Amino acid sequence: MPSVVAFQDISDEELGALIAYLKTIPPVDHKTNGQQFTPLAKIMVGAGIIKLPVEIVNHKSHVTAPAAGVTNEYGQYLVTISGCFDCHAENLAGGPYPQPGVSLLVPNITPGGEPGSWTEDQFFTTIRTGITPDGHQMNPEYMPWPQIRLSTNDELKAIWMYLQSVPANEQSGK
Repeated sequence: MPSVVAFQDISDEELGALIAYLKTIPPVDHKTNGQQFTPLAKIMVGAGIIKLPVEIVNHKSHVTAPAAGVTNEYGQYLVTISGCFDCHAENLAGGPYPQPGVSLLVPNITPGGEPGSWTEDQFFTTIRTGITPDGHQMNPEYMPWPQIRLSTNDELKAIWMYLQSVPANEQSGK
């Protein structure tokens, strides 16, 4: 589930459509174990070092989505609501995976990173198959390509256009 922080930027119209859709799905009786915090994480949350999403979210936000189309604005909107900034960082230059205890370097997806050398077709193929041009299989546990691959061609073109327009940042955390 993407961060609730990403969903704060979903348009009011799309949020309404999402709620309407969820109401059509039959309920599921499934017990979860809930979020398990380590003692250190509990101390860090209690001390305010780590903020919970409920503390970060703008609860008064009302967003109007840009018109759907192959534009930078729509691409930025899709990148935002897809939660890309959650892992790839605010500047999309990646760095250490944001979840404590996960030893993973998130790739830089700006023109300064590996996708900067890809063609638009290679980007589409990577998102649709989960395999990068160099043959690396993306792990769906950390990169939700199985969901993003369901985007329309125009949505992927808008995302590609936006990613190509951001500054070519160096990898974060180096």
